[in-house]
Amino acid sequence: MKNFQFTNNEDFNRFELKINDTTAIVEYILTPQGVVFMTHTEIPNSLESDEVIPVLMEESLQEIKRKEHVVFPMCPVAQEYIKAHPEWNTLVE
Repeated sequence: MKNFQFTNNEDFNRFELKINDTTAIVEYILTPQGVVFMTHTEIPNSLESDEVIPVLMEESLQEIKRKEHVVFPMCPVAQEYIKAHPEWNTLVE
């Protein structure tokens, strides 16, 4: 996927993937212990979810890793993505 902007919007506790004028999100709760609970994923209908989900998840997990946090995937999208990509199991709480 080309021409996207990924942001960790800490004010709203969500990862954002902006493509043109549309934004896909992963909402999260960050605990003081550094556990990121991925609670909800939202992909607008105007975006192709098969193309957006891998980029959104990879960027989100890279950000979690970069901050040396661990992840607890609560939403089904995050659960399925991590299940299909076991290289991320080292981040799973």
